[in-house]
Order: sequence, then structure tokens, then C-alpha cells
Amino acid sequence: MIEKYKWSQSISTGDPAIDVQHKQFFFVLHDFAETLEQGRGAQELKKMLVFLKYYGEWHFGKEEQSLACFNCPMACDNNHAHEQFIETINTLLEQIRYSGTSEFLAHDAYEKLSSWLVNHIMKIDVVNSQHVQSTQQ
Repeated sequence: MIEKYKWSQSISTGDPAIDVQHKQFFFVLHDFAETLEQGRGAQELKKMLVFLKYYGEWHFGKEEQSLACFNCPMACDNNHAHEQFIETINTLLEQIRYSGTSEFLAHDAYEKLSSWLVNHIMKIDVVNSQHVQSTQQ
């Protein structure tokens, strides 16, 4: 059984716009987990990666712009983590381009990306949002 992740209030940033965007990441990965359980991960992998790459670039740009306005102490760590996420996706897309796709690669991609998402939001985004909220008081 594949571990499925869902957004919860415990990882809310307190910024409704950012939270909605984070929910979209969770929705896409949850939907992909269901696809994996149906044995269709290989056929849907590239579509999911392309969506996450472009959605991620858009979201990360918005988030980084917002954090820069508040001089967040973890802004550099945040930006670096975003770069790593996009780099991971690009590496997976290159693997597909040169070697094709497989259920194994689809499962591996899911594990890498879902783990990154949960850890990033809990360890970096929540801390950054606390800083933003404290500067607004």
C-alpha cells in the first residue's frame, strides 16, 4: 500500500493563498498515488512531472517574492530547496527521455517528491510563515 499524503491544518502557513497552492501539490500527489495503485503510474508519470515542474516554478516564484518582502531568515534555504525540487523533476524527466518510464520509476518519483513536499512545508515553509506573521503584528 502506498502512503498517501493530504494537506492538513497542522501544516498551514497562515497565508490563505500559499495554503491553497500547497493543497494543489498534495492533491496532485494524492491523485498520482491512486494512479500508482491502479498500475498506471508509468503511463501518467511524465504528465504529473511536467505539471509539478511548471506549477512549482510558478508557486515558488510567488512564495519567494513574498518572503523577500519580509526578510525571512530561512529565505535562502527555502530558495535552495525549491531549486532542488525542480532539479529532481528535471532529472526524472531526463531519465524518461533517455530510458523510458516504468512503474519502478513512477514509484521512485512519488516517494522522492512526496517526501520532499511534506518535509519542506513542515520544516521550512511553516517556520517562514511564523516569521512573516510575527513581523505583521
